[in-house]
Amino acid sequence: MKKEGINLFTFLKETKFTFDDYQIGYNYELKLFLDDYVDNTELFFIRMQKSIIDGQLKSFSQYVSELKDDEGNYDEILDLFQATIATTDKILEFFENRKLTIEASSKPQQNEPLEPEQLESFHFENNFDNIDETVILKFFKEKLVKPRYLKNEILESYLTFAFYKKEIPEVRFNIDNLNTKDKIIKIFYEYYKVVAGKPRGKQIDYAKLLGDYFAGFDTKTVSSNFSK
Repeated sequence: MKKEGINLFTFLKETKFTFDDYQIGYNYELKLFLDDYVDNTELFFIRMQKSIIDGQLKSFSQYVSELKDDEGNYDEILDLFQATIATTDKILEFFENRKLTIEASSKPQQNEPLEPEQLESFHFENNFDNIDETVILKFFKEKLVKPRYLKNEILESYLTFAFYKKEIPEVRFNIDNLNTKDKIIKIFYEYYKVVAGKPRGKQIDYAKLLGDYFAGFDTKTVSSNFSK
């Protein structure tokens, strides 16, 4: 039923303007996100999201055009418009969260000196194996942060996910200044063999510490290298 005091033609005219403006804003924000934060490994997923929302925006525009002379469909049009805006809001919120995650895991390395007190300023609980947390932190700082493969805050985030939460992050971490994967694999093999003592039957679990958490590495390949 038509809403009292509101002319449907006026509503559609104003809605169309608002809708077009919103679509322009959505496409602009998405373009910035794609240009600044997305690499080839992310493009397929993001393009799928864009295809879904673009289809919904197009359907809404066509629907409004078809029903613009039908006073009886006011509520239906309004509901569809609000649902479309809500969906685009969710997609843009997803992009924003994705952007923050990517920024945190892939900022360029800064040539900043390691502070001695940093070893004591970060604490985590090791739920992965029986190695003391200070030993783990010292080892990976020496092997990954000092040669500038990881920034200190990224290492801390990695240790939280891999050793404390034992959860894989939505976006995997990136190794910086990587010339060859073999060097990184040797570091994690050293942790498995020397630090952890090469526990029986756990090779794949230790391979996951690299393969599941860092972009460009595969757990099966890492495990195979552990066996060489």
